[in-house]
Amino acid sequence: MTSLDEYWNNFLSEKKLPDSTPFGGELTYADEDQEFASILALILCGKKTANFSALAGYHIDNEPLPHKSEYYVLNNWKGEHVAVIKTTNVQILPFEEITWEMAQKEGADEDLSSFRQRYSEFFQEDSDIVGYDFSPTMPVVFEEFEVVYKTV
Repeated sequence: MTSLDEYWNNFLSEKKLPDSTPFGGELTYADEDQEFASILALILCGKKTANFSALAGYHIDNEPLPHKSEYYVLNNWKGEHVAVIKTTNVQILPFEEITWEMAQKEGADEDLSSFRQRYSEFFQEDSDIVGYDFSPTMPVVFEEFEVVYKTV
């Protein structure tokens, strides 16, 4: 049994959830240790309760979209399992239609303008790597979640 299997089984047991509980996999955020630690801290303290990602990226990578009531195991930078999050809402909308209320759930910006600037840069960089075209009308996946289990 892998450490992921053990962690997942401990979570199911402690929360008294059935083995059929929908498991979306493991999540690790960011490419750099310090950035990753910041994102993980925002999630664990409850300030970051949403993600935005390019819909095109899911199609290109042939990955399934997240679904409401799906669970994910969060890993720290070392690959250690530290928490489980549950998806509470998934919405697809154009990037330019993201509201400040939605952007605030991402947990890192002071206003909608700084959010749009930061994410425009992120999506432009990501589009160059993954192979989609970024534009303000590009569909994005807005995924809300909550931390339901943590071991840190």
